[in-house]
Amino acid sequence: GIPVVYIPAKSRHEIIPVVEKALPLLQGTRIGLATVVQHLHTLPETTRYLEAKGFRVQHPRRGPWAHETGQVLGCDYFGLKRIEPEVDSFLVIGSYFHALGASLSVQKPTILADPYDGTVRLLDQDRDRIIRQRYAMVEKARQANNFGIIVSTKPGQSNPTIAINIQHQLEENGKKATILYADEVVPDKLLDFTDIDAFVDTACPRLALDDPERFSKPIVTRDEIMVAIGASTWEQLLERGLVRL
Repeated sequence: GIPVVYIPAKSRHEIIPVVEKALPLLQGTRIGLATVVQHLHTLPETTRYLEAKGFRVQHPRRGPWAHETGQVLGCDYFGLKRIEPEVDSFLVIGSYFHALGASLSVQKPTILADPYDGTVRLLDQDRDRIIRQRYAMVEKARQANNFGIIVSTKPGQSNPTIAINIQHQLEENGKKATILYADEVVPDKLLDFTDIDAFVDTACPRLALDDPERFSKPIVTRDEIMVAIGASTWEQLLERGLVRL
């Protein structure tokens, strides 16, 4: 492959105005503060501001893919899970995409503060809506008999061992399962598999969680399929978090 060098780009947007706007939405005094890579350099200033307002601030530690303290990625919120028992609510500085992922990964209130458009938003209702959608999707998968297990060939998203394990568990439960490899997991590439009843996404879970209506068949994550076959419970899934790569 071709070597790729990732160079973080720092945003010049002012952070404090949108954080100030978000203050009324924060719940409790113990705040988990996280952001995306372009705003990481603003965390010390934001932390001092919140502490001056009487809050105690915690930052998530590094995760499998988020390599900096305080950082979240679209599929890596492990740092938030680790500090969840120690905070009352989370404040995520960044986009709706990242804040929504955080809210689906934890059970504490999550507040978005977007420096680009000035949006502040408590995401409890968004989280509840998607949880209802996912529960319905799991129920559809529970009724399916023929599964296509999607494996991405992208570095960092390829989980063939997990796919094989899921295939074995489905077959042990009397289901048929075929492993499908793809570079890009897009709806058009799945249209030809007319005999498949439901798909299992072992790549980035956001593919299944964010836009399930784009797919013509039910699509569940690797954790949701375990609920569908009875290997795990819905309550255990919610406690663990819906977003896991």
